[in-house]
Amino acid sequence: MPLRKQYFSIPPINAPQAGFSPSGGQPTVIFSVPEQPRALDVSSLRIAGDLVLQDSAGAAIVSTVNINDSNGANVSKATGTNMPQWCGVEGSISKVVMQSKKTRVEVSQVLQYPEYVSLREAYVKNKEDYLTTSNAQNLASGSDAEFVSRRMTLSSSGGKPFSLKLKTPILSQSRVMLDEDHMGGMIITLHLAPDSAFISSYHRDIGTGQTTASPVGARYVLKNLRLEGQYEVLSPQEISSYPAQIGLPSRLSLMSDVVSSVDSSVLNPQVSAVKSFVSVYQTETQENNFLRSQQDFKLPVGVEHVTQFKDALRFPLAYRVEAVPNFRSAVERGTAGFNSNTLIDKTAGIGISELQKIFERALFGGREMAHTSIGLRELEASLEAEFDTRTGGTAATDGVGKNLSQCPLGLGVDQSFNIAGMFEDYQGRDYSLRLTSGINTGNALLPTDFSSVSYVQRAFVPLIERLDTQSLVKTM
Repeated sequence: MPLRKQYFSIPPINAPQAGFSPSGGQPTVIFSVPEQPRALDVSSLRIAGDLVLQDSAGAAIVSTVNINDSNGANVSKATGTNMPQWCGVEGSISKVVMQSKKTRVEVSQVLQYPEYVSLREAYVKNKEDYLTTSNAQNLASGSDAEFVSRRMTLSSSGGKPFSLKLKTPILSQSRVMLDEDHMGGMIITLHLAPDSAFISSYHRDIGTGQTTASPVGARYVLKNLRLEGQYEVLSPQEISSYPAQIGLPSRLSLMSDVVSSVDSSVLNPQVSAVKSFVSVYQTETQENNFLRSQQDFKLPVGVEHVTQFKDALRFPLAYRVEAVPNFRSAVERGTAGFNSNTLIDKTAGIGISELQKIFERALFGGREMAHTSIGLRELEASLEAEFDTRTGGTAATDGVGKNLSQCPLGLGVDQSFNIAGMFEDYQGRDYSLRLTSGINTGNALLPTDFSSVSYVQRAFVPLIERLDTQSLVKTM
């Protein structure tokens, strides 16, 4: 137990008067935690500030009116402008870099920060969690975004207050020593995401009669930022017992394109302690697009089967995982087949239960989440949104394809089997994933907007690296 704790509040060292904005001249935020004979209480550390949403002219997007979504008509800019529902304001952070202030040695760099945070948050929180004050502090709305975000994202001219916890390897510890024998202080740098990666519209197709609802050209500004938390004053015994090495749950982040219905992606992580492989997918049209959500992860459209390998041998699953039924399943579809678009329950046409469980175990070290936002209701809403198109005389004032109907799913495989200290060595070894799907087939049984485009694969490789707490040398 520390002798005592001391509260601190640190502003950025590069704060502009107008606030931080990726399109307003200051896209990075830098906090400097001074060197001192104390420790940082990681559990208390938060970034607080105000979020302002602005239109292309710089005017605050303000509304007190709730959306009437009977048919998507008459959506205003205020009610049609949304931010990531699973991670909230954390979606504004594209990369986090943490350095020793003493040596400027980089102890942690996290790429694709909001994508991975969104993914995990969706699985560890249920709908009720997102409605509680502690979780709502970062302005996330969860699977109940239709209800929550109408109230959470609408900022006044002065901004909507928020508070968030950073999720990085070094901050997975209970404390970080700030004295000259260890970190010697810390530099925390946040790289902000583009406006079009953070802001998205209520519908992916707003119609020609809803131009006032378009968020295109909108921007966000972070104001009054500060790093808040507590220092710990430690006894000599606690200082001397601080470990010489600590294990950091880190990850690699890789990207590749999936352009055909039969695809093999190969990763060579070059690390010796791999916990799992996690891959999520988005259409190429989702990247930095105001009309699409960048944290809406889709299973590859029309997925049929998946096989995973280590050095060309099936591992750790010695079999091909089938999605049954799928759009080519003759037995399940019957001789006449079925049109997925006309199914009352679209989940009945996508047999992904085993794939989903394998993916969940990959994301959480062999465990399955009983407490989660991801279920059949969310999957059904997501599939309905995928099939929703402007056909059959849909009015130009009606929005179609809700971006708020999300069920984050992906592909992957666990390597740890939920056993502490269990990892797999991929030093000089290859991991490959072979996928057969409906990508770029244009098949009439699949959603038009998702079966005629290429996909982006974001691959995360959770691993354990070790940090020497005095030399700050990392080994993977």
